[in-house]
Amino acid sequence: IDRIDADLNPISHIDGIDERVNVNVGIIDTGIDPLHPDLNVVGGDNCLGGTSFVDGNGHGSHVAGIVAALDNDIGVVGVAPGANLYAVKVLDDNGSGSFSSVACGLDFAAHTRSDRDPTNDIAVVNMSLAGVGSDDGNCGKTNRDVMHKAVCGAVAKGVVVVVAAGNNRADASGYVPAAYDEALTVSAIADFNGQPGEKGKGQRINPDQFASFSNFGPDVDIAAPGVQIFSTYKDGGYATLSGTSMATPHVTGTVALYVSQNGAATDASGVAAIRQAITTPGGGYCVAQSDPRGFAGDPDSFHEPLVYVGPPVASAALLEAAVPARGGTGAASPLELYAAAPNPFSKTTTLRYQLPAERRVSIGVYDLAGREVRRLLDRIEGAGPHGLTFDGRDGRGERLRPGLYLVRLDAGGEPRVRRVVLSP
Repeated sequence: IDRIDADLNPISHIDGIDERVNVNVGIIDTGIDPLHPDLNVVGGDNCLGGTSFVDGNGHGSHVAGIVAALDNDIGVVGVAPGANLYAVKVLDDNGSGSFSSVACGLDFAAHTRSDRDPTNDIAVVNMSLAGVGSDDGNCGKTNRDVMHKAVCGAVAKGVVVVVAAGNNRADASGYVPAAYDEALTVSAIADFNGQPGEKGKGQRINPDQFASFSNFGPDVDIAAPGVQIFSTYKDGGYATLSGTSMATPHVTGTVALYVSQNGAATDASGVAAIRQAITTPGGGYCVAQSDPRGFAGDPDSFHEPLVYVGPPVASAALLEAAVPARGGTGAASPLELYAAAPNPFSKTTTLRYQLPAERRVSIGVYDLAGREVRRLLDRIEGAGPHGLTFDGRDGRGERLRPGLYLVRLDAGGEPRVRRVVLSP
């Protein structure tokens, strides 16, 4: 979520305090770990012939965390923290399923919009899955595609359907549900440090590039980070995975934020309006590829935007600089604090910085409530490059909880801030 600045979004309100986005989200996948301490699973369904929607694979739980992991000061945090998750199990523990099982999951989501319980209405579903097929332009009635029929049925009830473009490095028009016009289709980009235009230490892949595995083409509507994404996993764990499966929930979470502020759709025209809002640069939910926060390397001429839910660049800088500091004016200078590497990290990470002249330097680590949890440095240092390591411990030597922290460098009242993620 760092790369799309969800941590700076006023609706997400990510600050380490468990305040939840009250939107119902369906995860149509391998199920979800219902006991995971970082997920708010409120219900679900099993379309494989059972009653349990427990995730025995891990894929669905990983996707769920990207959408909505709790802002509870442990583990990770999602784009729409604490959203109400419905685990719709359509894939088995090997990650396999059928068009009919997926259709069953979509029917479950659609039914919530017409039953007598208004509290269970699913506003958006995430489908990080793909199979070979095509769009017949007739909601599956011509080529007898039961999954396409179910997508159209859900959309008609006002459910936004967000789907993965696929990982075949091919035109998405040959894969479903990516090819369906009624779905919001997501490609993937590579990013390693949450910052536009910077390569993580030791990474041979250029940053902010279209992911080499991602499908592409005119059926793709929007892109999102999908390489080395750290999120929740089965059995209460966490894991790092890559794929358009990981990009898709970034967009699903973004739709949840939109719905939280603007209300859910009630029919297909409402879904179309939400899709347009999410995929139109300048509307507050995405940026063009050519934007400084965008990406490069799209293999075709259909340049989908990148999902982005942070404030404008100037506002984002002000928010990041708002971490409490010991004096200072925040004026600009050639002072530099480079991205931590590795990031995320579990044992140690290296912080490198550049001073334009001899100065007193202080470097602190802050939690998302703005509390300083560790003072790493406070001394006079000369001009030039410097570096130090951070071991993920607080000022008392105790290991910090896994999660997102801010590292702030002050030198002559000129702050620089970087994000670091401590993994379990």
